[in-house]
Amino acid sequence: KSIRARLSQVAAKPWFPNEITLTQAKAHFPAAASLKISGKTRSVYDASGKHLGLLLLSTDCPDQANGFQGPSALLIALSADEKILIGTSLLASRDNTYYVEATQEELSYTEQFTSQTVDSILADTTTATDTLLVSGASYTATAVVEQLRRSLHWLRAAPTPIQPIIHWRLRDTLLTVWLIFAIGIGLTHLRGNKKIRLGLQILCLFLGGIYLGTLVSQGLLIGWARHGIPWQTYPALVLLSFAALILPLTSGKNIYCQQICPHG
Repeated sequence: KSIRARLSQVAAKPWFPNEITLTQAKAHFPAAASLKISGKTRSVYDASGKHLGLLLLSTDCPDQANGFQGPSALLIALSADEKILIGTSLLASRDNTYYVEATQEELSYTEQFTSQTVDSILADTTTATDTLLVSGASYTATAVVEQLRRSLHWLRAAPTPIQPIIHWRLRDTLLTVWLIFAIGIGLTHLRGNKKIRLGLQILCLFLGGIYLGTLVSQGLLIGWARHGIPWQTYPALVLLSFAALILPLTSGKNIYCQQICPHG
């Protein structure tokens, strides 16, 4: 399913429910009584048959934004004329439970995605991570914002494809500098200097482990194998993972485990 999803662009349906329940619809349209498929969306009606608005599942969109370990399923509520965003909710995600719950909570309180026009969202060039701020779950939140934009682009069927954007931020710069510093020590005589090695260990613990919370793990690599590599949302983490896998093969030294890993 993972290979088929990436090669044939069948969206994220293999991992998420592809139906919207009335309970989910009522979160955005309290008077919802029935749903009807209408093109790419589901039309919402009340008991009298009045058209209340539209619901869009992000998993129908073939262009998926990956978080820390994979894509997320968004329920996007729109006005009946598709011009106003009424709200957005996070139904499920392949990311870890803590990150998902933190992002869901922020979405339930924020007014960032309420009563905005679809045109303004599509025209917004603000970095995704600056739009939805979730402490400790920035990867998931960034992917949610990016997925919202991609889904709305797909709904509008823009005549030109969306160009992939690499979101390079402060964390990527810090991680890259840390990686270069660690490789420089691990591959040279500097690794024999106790003071330098101690300084690197402290840097790994506080910068990599506490501040960035960045680790290369089996769960991370399995998630990437299933859902794709997040080179757009966290490029420096991709560089770190590449270095962890390639350097032992090319240099004969396990730089990641010996010099970089905060648990090392």
